[in-house]
Amino acid sequence: MALRSDARNPEYYNPEHGSIHELIRWQSHKSPYTIAIKHNADSITYSNLEVSTNQINALLQDKGIAFGDVVAVAMDRSIHMAVCLLAIMKAGATYLPIDPNLPVERIAYLLEDSSAKKVIVSEKYRDLINHNSSQIIFEDAWLNRGDYPEDFVPVETGEDDLIYIIYTSGSTGHPKGVGVSHKGLINLLKYRLHSPGMDANDNVLGLTTMSFDIAQEELYLPLICGALLTIVDKEITRDGSALLEIVKNQQITLMQATPYIWQMMLESGWDTPLPIKAFCGGEAMTNELAGKLLGRCREVWNMYGPTETTICTTVKKITDSNEPITIGKPIDNTGVYILDEHLNKVMPGAEGELYICGVGVTKGYINREELTAEKFIDDKFSPVSGRKMYKTGDLGRLLKNGEIQFIGRVDNQIKLRGYRIEKEEIEYQLKQQENIKDALVTVYEDSVKNARLIAYLTLKTSDSDTASIINNCREGLKKVLPEHMVPTNYEILTEIPLLPSGKVDVKSLPKPNIQETTQDFVAPTNRIEKMLAEIWEEYIGIKNIGITDDFFELGGTSMIAVKTKIKIEKITNKRLSPSVLFQYPTIQQLALAIDDFTEDNYHSLVPIQPVGSKIPMYIVHGIGLNVLNFRTLATDLGPDQPIYGLQGVSLGGQQESLNTIEKTAEFYNAEIIKQNPTGPYVIAGYSIGGVIAYEMVKQLKAAGKDVKLLIMFDTAIQIPTHQYPLLKKIWAKSMRQLPKLKFRIASFLKQPKENIDYIKAVYGKKFAKGFYHKHETYGLPDYMQQTIFRLKNAFDQYVIVPYDVKIDLFSGNKLYYLDDPEFLGWRKYALQGVNVYPVSSSHNTMFDAPYHQELANLLKKRLDEINS
Repeated sequence: MALRSDARNPEYYNPEHGSIHELIRWQSHKSPYTIAIKHNADSITYSNLEVSTNQINALLQDKGIAFGDVVAVAMDRSIHMAVCLLAIMKAGATYLPIDPNLPVERIAYLLEDSSAKKVIVSEKYRDLINHNSSQIIFEDAWLNRGDYPEDFVPVETGEDDLIYIIYTSGSTGHPKGVGVSHKGLINLLKYRLHSPGMDANDNVLGLTTMSFDIAQEELYLPLICGALLTIVDKEITRDGSALLEIVKNQQITLMQATPYIWQMMLESGWDTPLPIKAFCGGEAMTNELAGKLLGRCREVWNMYGPTETTICTTVKKITDSNEPITIGKPIDNTGVYILDEHLNKVMPGAEGELYICGVGVTKGYINREELTAEKFIDDKFSPVSGRKMYKTGDLGRLLKNGEIQFIGRVDNQIKLRGYRIEKEEIEYQLKQQENIKDALVTVYEDSVKNARLIAYLTLKTSDSDTASIINNCREGLKKVLPEHMVPTNYEILTEIPLLPSGKVDVKSLPKPNIQETTQDFVAPTNRIEKMLAEIWEEYIGIKNIGITDDFFELGGTSMIAVKTKIKIEKITNKRLSPSVLFQYPTIQQLALAIDDFTEDNYHSLVPIQPVGSKIPMYIVHGIGLNVLNFRTLATDLGPDQPIYGLQGVSLGGQQESLNTIEKTAEFYNAEIIKQNPTGPYVIAGYSIGGVIAYEMVKQLKAAGKDVKLLIMFDTAIQIPTHQYPLLKKIWAKSMRQLPKLKFRIASFLKQPKENIDYIKAVYGKKFAKGFYHKHETYGLPDYMQQTIFRLKNAFDQYVIVPYDVKIDLFSGNKLYYLDDPEFLGWRKYALQGVNVYPVSSSHNTMFDAPYHQELANLLKKRLDEINS
């Protein structure tokens, strides 16, 4: 049976001329001042997106990137990443998106296999890539873009040239790269504009990692029609409630996701309709899911298509969840054959394998000639010689209404939470582990309907410690495979059961033993730990979970994490952080991090490392409010140093009254005293948090408390000219101009390149009429944004007075002028003096790799002095 789109014949139709970047360029002329992309607090207009991509394109060509080159990109989802990919496209090169969270060994393989000529990375990932290809740090390129022309210099590309390469799981033991052409992607995007339909009024959510093919559609679809793309960070996509809040607050009108992510949002309490078009793809949609989405979305569309045929091949608008869910009909210029094992068309209603033809079919796999020949075969039904059709390995049938019903897989490929997994790749890597003779991977649905990857193993020597072998396998796989491909459970067999034909007897495989008490079981010791253990057992499906067991190693997934978080919130009547289970993956850690049943709960105090015999240190947040950047510091200081963070988001209503530094300090002190009534204390603050810490110490000492140290991490205070009368303000500002000029000259002589880059970045933002607008928002939930604004206003109104205290000041490297660069303004306020500890990092990188160790070493010496 063959099925084609009614719109056009793929054998004779060539897509309209016009590349993706040309369509976006046209939008920049049509609506130059319209915001094209938003990401957290940043945004960029269509005009400036065009100019930026032209400049980066010219820079890349200047660095040797030419037509046809493969350029790897390892960056987080951001406006910078969008500019980078468009610039590569304009240079006529092919980009290879790499998820920076992949294991280092897997990244190295992708770079080697793809023959990437250059690697473009964010500053934070520069040490992640160890490859012969020369690196380009994108932040450096961005700062230097002003040296290049704003006009587009065309590079001639053909519709068959590759636009990107996506790697998928491979049946040969290694991932395989699929090269996708311009014509395939532009054909899909233009189809989307009329079905389901998009225009400049839409707001599309960008939530998918760029190494997943549907992310290309998310990025380019809104931009070619003048719509808005709203990018969210990875942490948001892992939490259904946070994702739902973004969709509501940002007024998203179109979102595409896997059934798994849609289900996560539903589990998070989504009960009111939203004006969004929902695209669902990646794995089969169920009637139950369709029914729930139909009651909450403006439109629901089911999508189907392998990476090898350019993202999407067939679509279906779902209108009735009581009818069989189908994958619909082919998009324009695409066809689907349903064939038997002899490549003959089956009768309507009969089951057969799906073969895809048309514009979307790619050229095949990079450096995999044999596999390409196996999967991309001659289309014997085409009148045009040389046309190929792709063998999907999927089964389907044609229904009476002309739509295709998806049935399942022909081969051993696995679809798990939206990921396409070749189990042979996992089995291959398992066999590379010590003492593993043979391996078999399957999917098992446990008693609470959680899908788990199960590995069955046979050993070379049977007298080995099985627990140690399993642990070695798990840790070994984490080094070479993405997280979603690492099995959660392992079973040791004497041999793999076989049928008389020699094939694996899957039905004879023993059920995995996932109900057994963990080997190192540590029982709950208090009421909250017992409550958490009961919830975990309910949702993970394992009995006797210990308080030191890791949630995700037990088989917990993002979906289970959402259900678990909601259940805890209902019992405790407290709102938890969206990523609480990712931050605190054991019951012991989680119990210390959340509110207890009693009134003795905390709103801002976060136990980063609560155990240890040394004097505890309490660190106040910076302007970003959270304290997660202190976790690495806690590890570096050792297991005997207790560290608590004070985050700037209260889960209670009293935060509304914290409108001054004094009241904020009083509230934080109350949290500390509740946890540690007698002291002593080490009080610290990062950036603006240092000012709060200063006031906290004043209040604690006034109350007779023992404060051993006041530590500031790069907290600077300038002359408070905003509090001066007009004439005094003018005088103060005038008096600082001469020393400011002297500083700039000396700084130029010492660090010329760094200063040029810094000035370009600062003044480029000030005087550009559209580059990166800063909104009165930080891309955070409303309650967090209100806290930030309240904190900044409180800082402006705070009057610092001298106090009898010593400050230990850890000062970062600075390219900007300060009135007091040595003591950062604190010398006249700390009457006992200021101990200054210079570090080589900048303000923003102080707690990041590789600088965190330097900071920790200096801090540890100071803490050891008071603990000796």
